[in-house]
Amino acid sequence: MTRIILYSDTGHGCKALGKLALCNNFQCFSMLKTVVMEASVLIFGFSEISEPLQRFRDQMQEVELRYYASDILEKNGYNNLGEFEKVLDRVQTILITAHVAMENHIRITFRGEFSQIYRDYKLSSLAYHLVRMNGSPQNQQVALYQIETYTVLNQSLN
Repeated sequence: MTRIILYSDTGHGCKALGKLALCNNFQCFSMLKTVVMEASVLIFGFSEISEPLQRFRDQMQEVELRYYASDILEKNGYNNLGEFEKVLDRVQTILITAHVAMENHIRITFRGEFSQIYRDYKLSSLAYHLVRMNGSPQNQQVALYQIETYTVLNQSLN
């Protein structure tokens, strides 16, 4: 039996969505997942997580990975995946330095198009914004995003 607490980060701290205690039934978790797709899950109680609960947690983490690298390459001024991967290395260093679990923010995946399979990356919102902010300063899209971010932060502080 495992107790989980669901919460949603609203940007102003955590807001409790509800508690589910002593549930060891996968149907229960499946129903809960559909109801609170955007919620994050904290798992308390056991060092070993049952397979259904592990699948549930993995699916919840997958929901947070909203962006494909290939979809944002051109939009952000990158000519190819290799150029983008240099920026992604920088972002990985940032996450590691900040002790943030990288697997929650960057995941390698494969996609298919026109009968070809290619490597891609899925990114969380945090990783996406770090990519936009930490690219080459000679990249016009990166420079504009850095200025835009400063402007928004400055306005919110004043």
